[in-house]
This record gives sequence, structure tokens and C-alpha cells, in this order.
Amino acid sequence: MTERHTNGSSDDGTRPSPLDASSSGLASRDYRPRTGGPELVTSWPLGPAPGADGPGDADWSVETGKYVTLQRSRFTLPYLGGHDDVPLYLNVVGHVSVETGATLSLWLTQRHLDGDHYETEVDLTRTGDLQTPMVEVAPDDPDAIRDGREVYGGFTLRARVEDGTATVDRGTAVQLFSE
Repeated sequence: MTERHTNGSSDDGTRPSPLDASSSGLASRDYRPRTGGPELVTSWPLGPAPGADGPGDADWSVETGKYVTLQRSRFTLPYLGGHDDVPLYLNVVGHVSVETGATLSLWLTQRHLDGDHYETEVDLTRTGDLQTPMVEVAPDDPDAIRDGREVYGGFTLRARVEDGTATVDRGTAVQLFSE
């Protein structure tokens, strides 16, 4: 006979079920990671490309050597909560298809500042999943934060391709994390 423990402990050292430990009965609401680390705040998927005619035509086609904007967003930092105390970061995660011999470049920039900490550019030469390094999101006016005024952040995701064509999957997303 197996004994079931509902207090979150187990005699055999196995991890208890989060449902058993959940006071609300909703594990996703009560879940707390065992280790610290970045926490996903929100995500902005690309969605279907403009002018897509059907499911097979919904990915974003990149056919130019000049950067084109795939996505741009602006958000209010106080709405995100805790921005005075916790750094915020952006990255891109998704899937790309790159023609043999071509190079797809994705460039993620933060709205107000530039440089190594605030933007990232990755060059992709093959089809597959991707995740860019994190870049910091900084407010536009530190004095406004101290005075309690609204502060806006934002990002732009751009793409270009050289020596061929590429597609960026419609599920590719810019993600915002807090520490």
C-alpha cells in the first residue's frame, strides 16, 4: 500500500506534487521556482505576416539586404511593477528558415539606449530554433521614475538577409523578463 502525503513531504525523497502543495488547487498560480532567476513578464509574438493569404503563407519572408522592421512595441514601465528594484531584460526566441548560402541577421534594440548592454544582433546561417542573448531594458528618464511620472520603454526587432532569402516563423517572439 502506498502512503500519500499532502503536506509537501515524502518519505522516499521524491518531489511532492505541486497540486498537493497548492492551497488554491491551481498549481500554476502557487508555483514558485526552487531557484532564483529571470521571470517571464510578457511576450510579443510576431503573428502572421502582413498580407498572408493562408496558413502556409503566414511566416515572415525576409528578402532584402537592408534592415526591415518586423515588430515595434512601447510599454509603460510602472505598469510592469518593481522596475526601480529589479532589472528588466529582452530577448528573442523562435524559429527561422535560412536558404543555403544566405545569412539572416536579427537586430533587437531597446528604445532609448544603444550599445552592448541594450541591443543584440545575431547572424544565422541555417534553419533552426534560436534564442538571442538578453539585453537590458532601461527607462528613458531616471528623474521621471524618482518623481513618480510615467516612464515608457520599448523595443524594435529588425531583420535583413544577404545572399538569398529567409523566413521568420510567426511564433517567434520578443520576451520581457524581470530578475
